[in-house]
Amino acid sequence: MSNSDQGTIAEIPIRADGSAGAMQPVVTRLAGGVDNFTVLGQQNMILAALDQSSQVVLIRPGADPRTVLTAAHRPCPPPRAHRRGQHGAVPFHPHQAVLPHASLMISHGGHGSVTAALAHGVPLVRVPGAGADQPIVASRVAALGAGTTVTRQAPAGELRDAAVDVMATATFSAAARELARLIEPERGAVDGASALEAWLMSPASGCWRTY
Repeated sequence: MSNSDQGTIAEIPIRADGSAGAMQPVVTRLAGGVDNFTVLGQQNMILAALDQSSQVVLIRPGADPRTVLTAAHRPCPPPRAHRRGQHGAVPFHPHQAVLPHASLMISHGGHGSVTAALAHGVPLVRVPGAGADQPIVASRVAALGAGTTVTRQAPAGELRDAAVDVMATATFSAAARELARLIEPERGAVDGASALEAWLMSPASGCWRTY
C-alpha cells in the first residue's frame, strides 16, 4: 500500500490465518507523492510513479530511488509506413485499427493475434513455430474451419497459395464470423481483468504486497 501525501510505500504482512499483521514501511520520503507502484519479480524491486514530480522511479532494496522516466522523455514517434505499390509495412499498428478492414491475417499463430483476428471475424493463415502455444492454437483454428496452416519451411509460393485459397473460400470467412459472434458477448477484457484481480488478491498468488 502507499501513502501519497507522505511519499511512503508500506507492506502489510498476511498471516497464515488470513489476518493482517502490523504495517511495515518499505520506502519513505519519496519526493513527489506516490500515484501508483508495483513490485517487480522476486527481488522486491519497486517501480513507482510520482504524480507531483512527474517521474517514474526504480527502488532496489537498501538503495536510493533511481529515476528511470521523467516528463522530459518524449514518446516514440509514430511508425513510418514502407510502401511498394499497393502494399505497405509498418513496425507496429494496433489490431483494432487494422482488423475491421482486413480480409485475412497471416500470423505466427499466437493466442493474442489469433483471438484478435477471430474477434473481428477475420480468417487466418498461421505459420506457427515449434514452441509455446502456437501449434496448439493453429490446430484449433483449423478444427474450427477458420483458417489453414503453413509450415515455416514452406516456400513463398505455398504461403501465397494458402492466402489466396482462404480469401476465396467462403467457408473460412463464415467460420471466422461465427466465432466473432460467439466471442462478442464474452466481455473478454472486463471478465479477464476481474479474474486476474481476484487471483492477485488471493493468498495463493503471493502478490498481495503490490496493493
